[in-house]
Amino acid sequence: MTVAHFAGVNGIGDVGVDDLAAEVVERVGPMSPMKLQKLVYYAQAWHLARHGRPLFPDEIEAWRQGPVVRHLYDQHRRRYLVISWPSGNADRVTGRAAETVSWVIERYGGFTAHELSELTHTDLPWREARAGLAESARSNRSIRPELMREYYGCQHMTVPDAVADVVASTRLEGVELSGDALAELVEVASGRRSADDAVAAVIASHRGRR
Repeated sequence: MTVAHFAGVNGIGDVGVDDLAAEVVERVGPMSPMKLQKLVYYAQAWHLARHGRPLFPDEIEAWRQGPVVRHLYDQHRRRYLVISWPSGNADRVTGRAAETVSWVIERYGGFTAHELSELTHTDLPWREARAGLAESARSNRSIRPELMREYYGCQHMTVPDAVADVVASTRLEGVELSGDALAELVEVASGRRSADDAVAAVIASHRGRR
């Protein structure tokens, strides 16, 4: 599904991706193309989570090194360092778009390109787009914007909101969570326990009841 399809309007987006790239480079300074691509990805992801609409209209593809906007890649390919982005105008990034960029740079700007790439590999939207592919396989599969909105939106929720969202989703599937399962959800949502540990605990609990 394209971003345009997801948004319901062709070319929807608060800014152009070239303008966004220019803004990121202007604020952060010279960086590798990989780091630029990952900051652009997180700007799109968190704008979707916060505002429910894309920051820019271009699709993001799930490449081996992480999310990539091909339009940007076509301009920076074979470059080792991005010093400026002449095809964009940072002055066009204003209002809530500028707020999103500021928040993303504050949160992710200190990471190296490699660290950002590894971080995107742990996130569900990239992993889902790469499902069934070998780690070294090339792919131009698109990362689904609706999944980006849901995944990062849940991270942005308060603990009660995140738990309520999961409970509502399971009820739609005809499943009622036990008190123990709800307690595990709260622990995960608050960051006090990993999801893997919580799943293992729930499985062990069910085995004990057989």
